[in-house]
Amino acid sequence: MEINPFVTLEGHLLSIKEMLAQILEGSAQNNTVPKKKDLVQTAPAAVHLGLKEQTVRVKASKKEIPHSKVGGRLWFSLSELDEWIRSQKVKTNDELSAEADAHLKKLKRK
Repeated sequence: MEINPFVTLEGHLLSIKEMLAQILEGSAQNNTVPKKKDLVQTAPAAVHLGLKEQTVRVKASKKEIPHSKVGGRLWFSLSELDEWIRSQKVKTNDELSAEADAHLKKLKRK
């Protein structure tokens, strides 16, 4: 799957813009740098996942990907997206074989 470099660039620029706004807002309030923003909209989420924006929107509409919707806008938690990615892990042949062996041993005991 080929990713449009301009979409990737746009997502990165949006993330940088959001981080700069947070830094400026935080330094104006108490001269501290805020933690990395976890909630992002579609473009930065797509960049984070390495998917096209349209794919992210479709997955959200099918409820295949964790998201929130506020005022018609999609929001994604980067930490939830990372968790979702980890949950999509495909088992290796060795893992599947080990599970099958364990299941067969369990059946033989009965």
